[in-house]
Amino acid sequence: MKVLIPTDLTGNSEATVAMALDITAHLSESITFLHLMNLPEYFMQLTHSERKNQHPEVNIDFIEATNRLEKLVEESSMRGVKADYFIGSVRDKDDIAGLANDKFYNLIIMNSLFVDGNKNRPSGYWMKEVIRHTSVPVLAVKTAVRKEINNVALLSDFNNEYLTNKDWINDFVIKMDAKLHLCCINTPSMFFDYRTMKGRMENFKKAFDFETTEVIYNDYQFDTGVKHLSEDLNLDMIIMNTHGRKGMDHFGRGGITEQIVERLDIPILCLPLLGEPKHQLA
Repeated sequence: MKVLIPTDLTGNSEATVAMALDITAHLSESITFLHLMNLPEYFMQLTHSERKNQHPEVNIDFIEATNRLEKLVEESSMRGVKADYFIGSVRDKDDIAGLANDKFYNLIIMNSLFVDGNKNRPSGYWMKEVIRHTSVPVLAVKTAVRKEINNVALLSDFNNEYLTNKDWINDFVIKMDAKLHLCCINTPSMFFDYRTMKGRMENFKKAFDFETTEVIYNDYQFDTGVKHLSEDLNLDMIIMNTHGRKGMDHFGRGGITEQIVERLDIPILCLPLLGEPKHQLA
């Protein structure tokens, strides 16, 4: 499994990196740390002396970032995880999603408050871009996170189209040695009768190689329902289906998934429809 970890090398990213290293120690064969900077055009093609003479201030920042990334690679090696790093330019809006899609990464772990070298770019901009444009699962975390992932909820309407994700979820939960809850939140605007939802959940249970519990949760609003559910079950992570074409369309690009990521401190694993073998855990 290949994991991509975008980091802004700020205080916001420290907890994310710590959690990412713990997770990747369970899951991955390699990770890549990605750092975005506001680099002059063709900066990466210049020699060391040319960078120093033509762009002295940028070069200082570049060297500092390189040193910090190399320390992260060393720390990963000490944890038994093979790692490398990549420094990209904020000019290319596709750096994160594009790199993940093109290089066949299986998972992106990043802070929802991720910032880059562009001071005009708001915090969290990249998280929304990545969720909307990548076909790779994205684990969104904040500063207040738990390292151990033991208690996980799959939040869905359990439409059959999401069974395409069963192998990915199955491997993830087993390798993390976690407990999985199958959860649906009923609201006045989106209500499923018990018999229908129970039948869908039973169908999903058959897809997994472990025992699950099922929870049908009622609340007035979806986001408050997610918050209350996470508190009542003492969850370490929530998995949400995204990019759906029906049923859970409001979980799709630019939808409620982003709102949940913004409002909750709990890590959210945003899981698109996974139909291609390259995205399965190795």
